[in-house]
Parts: sequence; C-alpha cells; structure tokens
Amino acid sequence: MSGASATVTVTVAVDREAAFAVCTAEVDRWWRRGPRYRVAGTREGAMRFEAGVGGRRVEDVALRGGTKTFEIARVVAWEPPSRILLAWRNVNFAPGEVTEVEVTVAPPDWRPRARRPRAAPPR
Repeated sequence: MSGASATVTVTVAVDREAAFAVCTAEVDRWWRRGPRYRVAGTREGAMRFEAGVGGRRVEDVALRGGTKTFEIARVVAWEPPSRILLAWRNVNFAPGEVTEVEVTVAPPDWRPRARRPRAAPPR
C-alpha cells in the first residue's frame, strides 16, 4: 500500500482471547465518542462488529426517522484471537477510497498491536 501509515500499540493485562473479545464484541464501550470519532457525532449511536469474513464494522445511529446503519468497514480476515483485517471506508471518504486497518493481538511476550496503514487524503 502506498501513502502514509500509522501504528498504534496498546498493552493490556489480559490473555489474547479476552483482548480479542473486548476489541470486537465490546467495540462500542471503548471507542471514543464525539463528532471526530463517530458517525453519530453527538446523537445516540452504537458501534458493533459482524463477526467473520464478509462481516462488517457498523455504526447504528438514531435519527428522526428511525435508526440508520452506516457501514464503516468490511471484514477481510477474521482470525480469533490473533488478527482482524478490515477494508475501511469512512463516510467522508471519496468514492472508491478505502484504507486497510489491521488489528493484531500478540502473545503475552509481545504487545497487542493495532496497525492502521492509511493513505494520505487527497488535497
């Protein structure tokens, strides 16, 4: 992949299975809230993963006419408890623009890592 990339490392005091479960099943609990981090902005909303290859990372947002689901990413690889690979397409991306997000959970002698390669946005 060309363009800029970023790596974020988070160390947690739990086993790999628990770290993977929290990362996926409890994404709404730990993901930052607010307009910079969520489609919902200041409205009610909830994030969730649909497990497995072909699943999605979505955000359900409460709107006047009811709840609308926004697809943020497609699951390309789902390898519990060690790896998730996502084709990430945020709602503000240009048509056809996508970036790859890989989350790895390493054994205790390593550090769990989230790696987010990201193409620089067009200017």
